[in-house]
Amino acid sequence: MVLAVWAVLWCVLVSAPGGFSWFYFDHGSVLLFGGHPRGLTAAGGLHLYRNYPQYQIGPLTFLLAALIQPFGVVAAQLLMVGVGVAIVVATERLGRRTRRRPDRGPIAGRGVDVRAVVG
Repeated sequence: MVLAVWAVLWCVLVSAPGGFSWFYFDHGSVLLFGGHPRGLTAAGGLHLYRNYPQYQIGPLTFLLAALIQPFGVVAAQLLMVGVGVAIVVATERLGRRTRRRPDRGPIAGRGVDVRAVVG
């Protein structure tokens, strides 16, 4: 709950100037689908990563950015904040669900509680 409130507050504070790095997503998604943002003249499409090495973002992310683009940068920020909070909540629930009881397992009774989430 605290994380969600902090995330919404932070999103509101930075949404006015907004999208500090959004232009990478915006330009990259346009380039991936064959367009050319102002000032970028080299070929995009399948040549995107060769001609524009600064765009080190996967094509799936550019596809999602193209879908969000019509709604604007503030909508993208709100969506990303929501997804981030959801991932943290899901990871916390996974950790609680997979927690071993200290009286079971190979290190029972040693007072060791080791958890890792990999993905």
